Amino acid sequence: MKLSRADVIAYLGPEGTFTHQVANILFPHHHSMPFSNIPDTIQAITSNEEISYAVVPIENGIEGTVHVTMDWLIHHVHVPIQGEFIFPIHHALLVHPSYSNLPLTSFTKVLSHPQALAQCRHFIRDHLSHAEMVYTESTAHAAMQIGQQPEEAWLAIGTADAARLNQLSVYKQGIEDYENNHTRFMVIGDRPVNWHATNQNEKLSMLLTLPADYPGALALILALFSRKNLNLCYIQSRPTKTGLGNYFFWIDCELPADATDWIQVITEIKDLQCDVRILGAYPSRIYDQLMKSGDGHLIMKPIS
Repeated sequence: MKLSRADVIAYLGPEGTFTHQVANILFPHHHSMPFSNIPDTIQAITSNEEISYAVVPIENGIEGTVHVTMDWLIHHVHVPIQGEFIFPIHHALLVHPSYSNLPLTSFTKVLSHPQALAQCRHFIRDHLSHAEMVYTESTAHAAMQIGQQPEEAWLAIGTADAARLNQLSVYKQGIEDYENNHTRFMVIGDRPVNWHATNQNEKLSMLLTLPADYPGALALILALFSRKNLNLCYIQSRPTKTGLGNYFFWIDCELPADATDWIQVITEIKDLQCDVRILGAYPSRIYDQLMKSGDGHLIMKPIS
């Protein structure tokens, strides 16, 4: 049976990635489709009529911004952000069952995505400094390679789901350097989503371009938010790709219940001859809080 457009969710795959876990939590009753990289995942919204939403990472609490996500949303698609989900990241050391009893000194390679390897830098330095680090497209790809090459005494860093999907053993859980390791995931799509959780937070993401580079230009704009008591929670500069020293400014702020204040701020920013592009006004959720409230069984679903 052909799925309707509201049924398919694109995510950064393959199966077993953290993004796959998030897509399943956010859309438990919908079919999900993996893509091998972030640009293809986002672009699927415009190129594949079956895709309703894309789920992609945009920032990690340890390693910072996922620039490819941000740049693709800035330069290549004009599809709004419809939701933000903050998810805890716990890395596991995965091994083929044949080698699950070997000491760490016996392993010659550690495979994973560069971000995952960076988030486990201390563990690797203390226990696997002798091993070669091998970058893969995703943590799930690393697990797949371990499963497909049982003759090699290699390790992968990934999720427990990836271990299960590839018939691997979990050698050690929780090897990330910092316990409070979270990643922000964005839900991108043409239509709003319904959230089924109480005490929702709202955010606004916008892209600003200054009319000229002069002392205090950005400070003048930020002061407008302060005067309206709007809390800025993120700001990042990204190249416009029009010349060295030319930047966009991606700004996230918390939205009050009354939209009057932030609408006025945007009007005043435009009065300063700045270009403003609204990237999305959307709900934000934190997985840890939802689990504590007992309301995490169904977090969001598309509006029918």
